Amino acid sequence: MKSILSKILLGLILTSSLYSEDRPNILIVMADDLGFSDIGCYGGEIETPVLDSIAKNGMRFSDMSNTAKCHSSRVSLLTGLHCHQAGNISLSKAAPFPEILNKSGYATAMVGKWHLSKTPHDFGFEKYFGHLSGASPYIVGNQTFLLNGKKFNKFGKTTDEFYLTDANTDHAINFVREWEEAGDKRPFLMYMAYNAPHAPLCAPEKLVRKYRGRYMAGWHKFRQDRLKRQKELGLFDETIELAEWTDNQRQWDELTENEKSREDYRMAIYAAMIDSLDQNIGRFVKFLKEQKQWDNTLFIFVSDNGASPFERSAGTTILPWLPKTSMRTGVEWGAVCNTPFKWYKQNMHRGGVSTPGIVHWPNGIKAQKWNATPSHLIDIAPTLLEVAGVPWPQSFKGKKIPDPVGQSLVSTFKGETMKRTKPIYYNYSDSYAWYDGRYKLVSYRSGPWELYDLTNDPTEKNDLASVQTERLSSMSDAWYEYAEKVDMAKEQYRTPRKEKSVPWGIMSKTTKKGKAGESKKDEQTPRWGKEVPPLSL
Repeated sequence: MKSILSKILLGLILTSSLYSEDRPNILIVMADDLGFSDIGCYGGEIETPVLDSIAKNGMRFSDMSNTAKCHSSRVSLLTGLHCHQAGNISLSKAAPFPEILNKSGYATAMVGKWHLSKTPHDFGFEKYFGHLSGASPYIVGNQTFLLNGKKFNKFGKTTDEFYLTDANTDHAINFVREWEEAGDKRPFLMYMAYNAPHAPLCAPEKLVRKYRGRYMAGWHKFRQDRLKRQKELGLFDETIELAEWTDNQRQWDELTENEKSREDYRMAIYAAMIDSLDQNIGRFVKFLKEQKQWDNTLFIFVSDNGASPFERSAGTTILPWLPKTSMRTGVEWGAVCNTPFKWYKQNMHRGGVSTPGIVHWPNGIKAQKWNATPSHLIDIAPTLLEVAGVPWPQSFKGKKIPDPVGQSLVSTFKGETMKRTKPIYYNYSDSYAWYDGRYKLVSYRSGPWELYDLTNDPTEKNDLASVQTERLSSMSDAWYEYAEKVDMAKEQYRTPRKEKSVPWGIMSKTTKKGKAGESKKDEQTPRWGKEVPPLSL
């Protein structure tokens, strides 16, 4: 049921007609593998003036989360359901909101990464440019690129000729122009699913040079600086401490000067990718302002998971504005990007699931600094349908559809803290969690349940599992029941079973032959060439 506050707000937004001409445009921007602290308004040193300004004039969530993985976050965003519950990448058991909005009078378009079955055209998007794959080279693309249902292969040889982040924005602008030139007066839904800053690390030369040399102070200094800025921003109080640096993460002062230069080099590229992302968001926002569309556009910015720790780098002597570069962020920079939290992408600790959550809408949201509502990507679909004045369907394409497990965030637009009716549930592969707004139950890599009091311990340093055994038992029982009866996850996805486990992203210290029980792939160990471009590039 809609809250009283939600009904009041909608009364101000919508006319008495079911689908008012005053309904807002909707712009959703999803970054890929972006860390919680990477952008300036969440404590980062990377220059993101566009997002910082939007956040200042809108609102920021301090406790928004995703599913810790690319495809499952997209499923939950589009459906308001959990991944298994929605039918996974097929979305076969769900009603994706783009299709619902399109049927209710919205023009719909998408650019960027799809990473689900079929194509966006099969799920309510009229226009689409991007790649169906889970990742893509930024200059030469791949075979999955489409432009409005037709194969696209007009790529380049350098970032000056084709750069995926720029191309996504170009096509988004063109799509809106096409509607306007056709006299189409419908409000629009634009879903911009940028591939950046997902690997391979690739960015224009000018931006890479801008950041080269800035990161020579090392991982620890940047984690400390980011946390300090987060406290200054009011995101955390003075008592908050950084998550522990693990034994398998290297110490900066143990590196050679050449190794430090290599690490600076890859973080400079990563920072340049985020800088470019911010500039491209700015280009689209500027276009909407010129078209006098911005004031009535609901803008939402999120990331699909925390920063990636994967280290599969090769070809490191290839300059990052040329094809075939294949560098990754690596485990230590991944920890910096997720400051102050623990772990990374694919882990259900906060480093894996925490996302920036920026919402802006001049005609519908009063500027506020932080909103502490525990929230999740599953909340976006019901939020958008409520704002658009569209009821959630009881059936879709001849089949019964579950009610959304997400809750509308409309009440938060006035600064209220929404009370959740159920804890937030997480399940990806063999990592799980259950969060009731204070206590969080979490298991990684099928390991034993851990328990944290996030009110007093937001960086998950003090495991209470052996102390609060009754709470752990009741929460784990609730998680199992929910996983089976609501998410309808198969047994293999709801059975923590090991006594001890190591999450992805911990750097292996073994050789490629490995030891018993350890990864033989050794895929977290840097494989740099002997040389790296000098600080002057």
